[in-house]
Amino acid sequence: MIPNMLFRRTVAAVTRTPKYTFRRNMSSQGTVADDRKTADRWIKISGLGLIPVLGLVAMNFGPWANHSHGHVVAFPYMHIRNKKFPWGDGDTPLFILGSDKHADNHADH
Repeated sequence: MIPNMLFRRTVAAVTRTPKYTFRRNMSSQGTVADDRKTADRWIKISGLGLIPVLGLVAMNFGPWANHSHGHVVAFPYMHIRNKKFPWGDGDTPLFILGSDKHADNHADH
């Protein structure tokens, strides 16, 4: 009896139409025209702000950016191998397979 009553009340609450419908106002509490004007202003500000940001990104990550980190010093405590890797020649790390960097960085080991 109680589960049937709970089910009926749940269905009635879910299917009930709200008594009041609310319109979401923007923070300005102005007219729709004011809201559109403010939205257009912020779209223009965002668009103009995007141009220098894209320029900085292109400057930092473009093909002309200097990505060299200099020569890697082979300290004796680096690249210690207690046992061989189960792939390749056993001395090559997994993500350096087929790379020319392996020959330069591990030449003196």
